[in-house]
Amino acid sequence: MIRRTTESDQAADAAGDNVYATASEESPTGQKRPMPRSQRILLRMFSAIMGVAAGVVIIVLINRDTTPVVTQAILDEAMQRWADAAPANYDMEVETTGTRRQHTYQLQVRNGQVTALSIDGNALRKDRLTDTWTVPRQFEYIQNDLDAMARLLDPREMRLVANFDAKLGFPLRYRSKATKTRPETSWIVVRFEIVKP
Repeated sequence: MIRRTTESDQAADAAGDNVYATASEESPTGQKRPMPRSQRILLRMFSAIMGVAAGVVIIVLINRDTTPVVTQAILDEAMQRWADAAPANYDMEVETTGTRRQHTYQLQVRNGQVTALSIDGNALRKDRLTDTWTVPRQFEYIQNDLDAMARLLDPREMRLVANFDAKLGFPLRYRSKATKTRPETSWIVVRFEIVKP
């Protein structure tokens, strides 16, 4: 027996299909309908933005400076350690960085005096020797920066960080953040050897 389809049956079937598709986003065959193009574009944009944000966070965490901030008390303690145990004879190599030109200084100190100095591998004549990179002068440089920071209306404009040797107190690493009037300066002591007399 053949059943005749009436207009009401067709309308009911169409309404049922529409309700079914809206509720589950599936076709009558059970397959999911593809996401609209506009939604796919938005999803890709969101994924890209989240990827870039995650990358930025990782770079910041890797490159952040964890060197301790210098205070007057910390500098005083380091200077006292040097005063108590400073060797009269030592060899030291210092690398300078920052906004100024980078250099490598190698110096020999005997009885507290510079007896040999080279800059980027070029030895200076005896009459051109300078004590600029001896430990006492490094302390003096940091003290001058602390004094300059204290005179600023907003001390946050200047940031001083350093690591000091736990035993002898000399600066292992130092960096002063640039200000409007002072360029950024930093140095690292890559070698320090006590020389026996």
